[in-house]
Amino acid sequence: MNNRDICILAFKIMGIYLLIQAIVGLPTMLTTALMLMFSHATFGSAAMSVGYLFSGLLTCGLQFLAGASLITKTDVLAGLLFPQRGAEADVHAFSLRDVQTVAFSIVGLVFMVQAIVQLPSFVMDCYVAMAYSKAAAGPNLDSPSHRFFVVLFQMIVKFAAGAWLFWSGRVLADFWHKLRIATGTPTTGEKQ
Repeated sequence: MNNRDICILAFKIMGIYLLIQAIVGLPTMLTTALMLMFSHATFGSAAMSVGYLFSGLLTCGLQFLAGASLITKTDVLAGLLFPQRGAEADVHAFSLRDVQTVAFSIVGLVFMVQAIVQLPSFVMDCYVAMAYSKAAAGPNLDSPSHRFFVVLFQMIVKFAAGAWLFWSGRVLADFWHKLRIATGTPTTGEKQ
């Protein structure tokens, strides 16, 4: 097993996780949408209920698409992290740095996917916030329209941090290696 194989295995495991999340989230989203559709007096209009249904379906769809892509396109992602080095590459050797590179990249991919999957719900929440602000007499700090900026900031930071972790996995693994050397922590079995 080489570093590309570890990377492929990790991406496929994450893909399976996202597929399960999409499947598990579908019934919850459908029952919530049905409850909203039959409680117009409490929540508002049927259009908002349909909007929530659509955003929930889109969220589940994005999770399913991301999971299926991670399962089927792992060679492409592994190639981004560990390009083929040719016949001279050691097929059975991998280092602790390679495993750390994959781990940082997986965490980054999780953050990016979470931010992307959160986008449909965010758009629907913005729509609801605009509806509330039109109905309100003036600005209200407790209204959803003020909170959506916080959620937008969180999504942007989560996506940016995820992208940085994904593309900088090797740099972070090298940093951890140098840190272990500087602190005198043994690195037994690791290739230099």
